[in-house]
Amino acid sequence: MSWLNVALWVGLPFLISKAREYFKKTTPRPPRPKTSLDTFSTFFLVFVACANVLVATIPSQNLLRDLRVHPESPSFVVRNHFRQYMSAKFPGWTQEGAYDLQQANPATRDRVEELERLYELLKSTDNRRMYLRYGHDAFTQCNWCAEPSDFMIYIVPSLVLSYAMTLVFIGLGTLTWRKTQWRTYGAVVLTGIAVVDAYVIFLSEAAIVDRHGVSSSLYDTMYGWRRWSFAALALAAAFIDKKDEWTEADILKDVLAKNQVIYNRAQAFRLARAATLSDGTLRRKFMEHYKEKEAVNDAVSRDLEYKETREKVLQKYNLSQLITEAQALCEHIVQAAIDEGVVSGVDRREAAASEEGNASSDVPVSEPTPTAANNKRK
Repeated sequence: MSWLNVALWVGLPFLISKAREYFKKTTPRPPRPKTSLDTFSTFFLVFVACANVLVATIPSQNLLRDLRVHPESPSFVVRNHFRQYMSAKFPGWTQEGAYDLQQANPATRDRVEELERLYELLKSTDNRRMYLRYGHDAFTQCNWCAEPSDFMIYIVPSLVLSYAMTLVFIGLGTLTWRKTQWRTYGAVVLTGIAVVDAYVIFLSEAAIVDRHGVSSSLYDTMYGWRRWSFAALALAAAFIDKKDEWTEADILKDVLAKNQVIYNRAQAFRLARAATLSDGTLRRKFMEHYKEKEAVNDAVSRDLEYKETREKVLQKYNLSQLITEAQALCEHIVQAAIDEGVVSGVDRREAAASEEGNASSDVPVSEPTPTAANNKRK
């Protein structure tokens, strides 16, 4: 079986499902608006990616690369290249110490002495391998390192710290629901990068040699690839959001929120009406307003064109079927909410009463007529 057949077997069902979703004629729900936290998380992850790219592009120190020698080169080849390098970088320098260190500035003297000490250490082939495997900083700054295991112990904390910081940054940048899936993806990706990183540094060849025989530090190379991987992960988390799908729990919360708004508006209307009818001047204006409104409504309802248009509109809809489907949908949503634990202890009678209230709230509330207000007053 070829790889093409395997790809077809795996990918064809996925493509078919996506094609069905694309051509399905349904009215999608409006996407939920992005909050300030969503915007902040995106910019924060972009900042993390840019910081990793900046760190990855900073050139690292590698004397063998600067000398342009192979890690297995004989000692005399390293010596000749070192002399040429020092003579070009520090004019007047010779192996016999003719370079006047007393007249040079302290930084130059320290640099020359550091390079000379490093050259003495790199005369050994084994030291060159450790230098390329564990990096310049570990080889020059670890005073107690003598064996490869010592250098390994020395660099492990810095490796773990870089992964831990990236994991924390990804966690901080994925606090919103749109990016929660990147917490799992990020942990899996970082684990995979760490496994590859550890295998390459500790178990593969110590040096990377190009076609010209120039040695590159394995540690520095993996450091750059590690930072680029962190940047790619942060950018993916910044711009690839979770699909905006409305679950039954989300729909239920939206319905409850809208019902709460309707209830609050009804309560506010009742309070405003009571306050209006309790004052003589406002009550008189209230009655005059609804007298005019009733006159207009009566004129419209008696109009033949309005009656014909209303009948045509009602013929397009099966009201009984719509009411039945709405009740079934509400029952399904409430039952799903109970099963998932979103709400508990829902009384069926209260649910039925709520459905009746919702149905009545969809119809414009008929304000009391002046006659009703007078009867109430009496």
